[in-house]
Amino acid sequence: MAGSTLDKEVAAIQKVLNAIEPLDDAARGFVLRTVIDRLKVSSVTVSSTAGAGASTGGGAAQKQTAANVDVSDARKFLASKKPTQDIERVAVLAYILRHAQRVTEFKTDALSALNTTAGGRTISNMSQAAKNAMTKGYLAKAGAGKKQISPLGEAVVEALPDSVAVKAAIEEVGGRGKRKPTAKKKGARS
Repeated sequence: MAGSTLDKEVAAIQKVLNAIEPLDDAARGFVLRTVIDRLKVSSVTVSSTAGAGASTGGGAAQKQTAANVDVSDARKFLASKKPTQDIERVAVLAYILRHAQRVTEFKTDALSALNTTAGGRTISNMSQAAKNAMTKGYLAKAGAGKKQISPLGEAVVEALPDSVAVKAAIEEVGGRGKRKPTAKKKGARS
């Protein structure tokens, strides 16, 4: 019976590997994290470090993800990410809510409570910090006054504390920067 189970496991692994092989490292990590999340498996961590020969090249710094630091320990995870701005701190807190506490949608008071629990630096106006994080694209609306972490927010948290990796993640995922002024239409008035 053990051989039968092992054969099924090996076959399942091969199917997964075949399905994600054409994807880049970031996409592979996303797919694996999503599957793990959907299956509600809590004892598995996914590292962003690729195995030998699986690297996509480039000299990019390694991202520190939940695989490197236990996201369920909010205090250690927040400290390891070393957010320098309130919007980064909000994104880290939202990441902890999503990945450790399985809270996909939250209100600002949940961020405040988690920040206190994690021993984070006081954010004097959490509502404004969350609004700023939404403007930057780190959080997204979830309806009924709730928010959720966005893919950009997750990428930023995974890139922290490396500021160069954060900038690369913003460029790769597509953050909201300053808007360019729109050109006025000529001949709008006669």
